[in-house]
Amino acid sequence: MARCPQLITETSELAKNNSSDTTRLRQLTGVTAGHFDVGEIFNPKLYDAIGLVDSDEIESGRVAEEVQRGYRWTDEVARPARVRVAQ
Repeated sequence: MARCPQLITETSELAKNNSSDTTRLRQLTGVTAGHFDVGEIFNPKLYDAIGLVDSDEIESGRVAEEVQRGYRWTDEVARPARVRVAQ
């Protein structure tokens, strides 16, 4: 993972209170919020599992909840999404 995208994602998180600046920063740098869907099969290349949750609604081994948004830089993962996985 390159350091530049990491700094950009950290700056984006800090600038959340001014969404127009955050959007402009992402447009200039090519950083985009990672696409995430509840129920997706857990992929360790895209997600950082921080815990497991019991679920009757979501199949075991699938993403149950996003805790922290992930970001992409071109075709690379700049920061994986931090998620909880159904068990």
